[in-house]
Amino acid sequence: RLAHRGLHTASAWRAAQEGSAGPPENSLAAFVAADRLGLDGIECDLRVSNDGETVIVHDVDLRRTHGKEMLVSSSSARDLAALGIPRIDDLLAACSPTLLLDLELKAPPAPSLFAALRSAGRGPSDGVVFSSFDLDALAAGGMRFIEAHASSAVCTPTRYNILTGRYNWRSTLKQGVLGEIGRA
Repeated sequence: RLAHRGLHTASAWRAAQEGSAGPPENSLAAFVAADRLGLDGIECDLRVSNDGETVIVHDVDLRRTHGKEMLVSSSSARDLAALGIPRIDDLLAACSPTLLLDLELKAPPAPSLFAALRSAGRGPSDGVVFSSFDLDALAAGGMRFIEAHASSAVCTPTRYNILTGRYNWRSTLKQGVLGEIGRA
């Protein structure tokens, strides 16, 4: 049981259970609510402010969530905090150290992310998982791709298939994804 962006307003389940709208997505209140309810973990979206702080916000700007014409990457962590956007440090301090954290990297991570995790004594063996739709963001964070799975390389080669020249499933057929192009 994982609370996507915390237990927030868009959660019809919470509204039905508590009769309330609940806190906004990716807010400290939404994460604390999920933790107090005893859920296994939370997923949150990480971006970097202009002063290098890791902040928790989904979108590249604040139009949808705050009605503001502000880019996260052009705003300071202090200005974002004034709008209720927490830093990763705030999340780590507010939630139980046993709460699973699925940290989705929306952009390449800043050193402040890893410093905060080290300071809190949290890491992969302590219930921290990094996810991203941006492979470059994961690679920039030091992720090593030693095993990957994708749906198919036969019709549409994936990035993994192109980078390795191998199929993504266990098979004796380990090469030939790119055909003649791969032999050049």
